[in-house]
Amino acid sequence: MFPNPASERFNLQFEAPTAGDYLTRLVAPDGRVVREIKQTISGGSANVQWNIDGLASGVYLYQVSGNAGIQTGKVVIR
Repeated sequence: MFPNPASERFNLQFEAPTAGDYLTRLVAPDGRVVREIKQTISGGSANVQWNIDGLASGVYLYQVSGNAGIQTGKVVIR
């Protein structure tokens, strides 16, 4: 995940261990899902670019859900 902190956009790179549908979400501090991207990945390295322009400053969670489970991390938006 870079850059962190982010101001206009950030990139989330992850390894998809198997091919399939992946759902990535950006969750606000109050638990609301503020961005969501669904994509089919063939496996291997994947990249999701988030436009965060207009979101309030704070610490957000990102989640990647797929066949292998859920990965979660934090991003600071300023």
